[in-house]
Amino acid sequence: MVGCFEIEAGGERLWLMPERAVWWARCETLIVADFHLGKSQALRAGGSAVPAGVLDESLVRLGGAIARTGATRVLVVGDLLHAGVGLTPDLIDRVAAWRRKFPGRVVVVPGNHDRSLASVADAWGLEIAGDRLVEGPFAFVHDPATCEGVEAGPGVRFTWCGHVHPGVWIRGGGDALKLACFAIGPRLGLLPAFTRFAAGGGWSRADGWRTIAIAEDRLIEF
Repeated sequence: MVGCFEIEAGGERLWLMPERAVWWARCETLIVADFHLGKSQALRAGGSAVPAGVLDESLVRLGGAIARTGATRVLVVGDLLHAGVGLTPDLIDRVAAWRRKFPGRVVVVPGNHDRSLASVADAWGLEIAGDRLVEGPFAFVHDPATCEGVEAGPGVRFTWCGHVHPGVWIRGGGDALKLACFAIGPRLGLLPAFTRFAAGGGWSRADGWRTIAIAEDRLIEF
């Protein structure tokens, strides 16, 4: 796939995408995390000035990833939502309209921000999984700090997590830029935040790990 980065994890062939998603072709599934839908609405409710267009950009980018892969399922590894106060009628209606254009399955492994998930599950056609989902060789858990013991499950060879919002600093000529990244370890993968409106948690490269940064429509390994 053009612009994508092929890896092997858990014995499966996968593609990291600059759209901030992982393409699991065998299961026709896009793996993503940390949309934080409603974050800008929640901040506006608190009186903060925030940029417009965050929701539309995320939905357009996800729609593009679905169109280019032919995905029939989107698997969200936590924090689809940001806060209940951000679930305005307008946001709910706009996401519901987007779902009518992309009627495939959307499965959510709840994250720490997803306390109001049940309130939009019907309107958005969501399937809410438990806090640990195991499928094939993979386990899906939002917070890597809570995945202890998951890898000991039957058949689990690799765990995907969100929550961290990994990012890597690029420095040169007195300037610095932080890029969202995928962090891929021997048995654990950290997904970038899907939303561009989220602070990166930083990422310290470690032995045995691969760091693949997202630079607009390109991926760069460090």
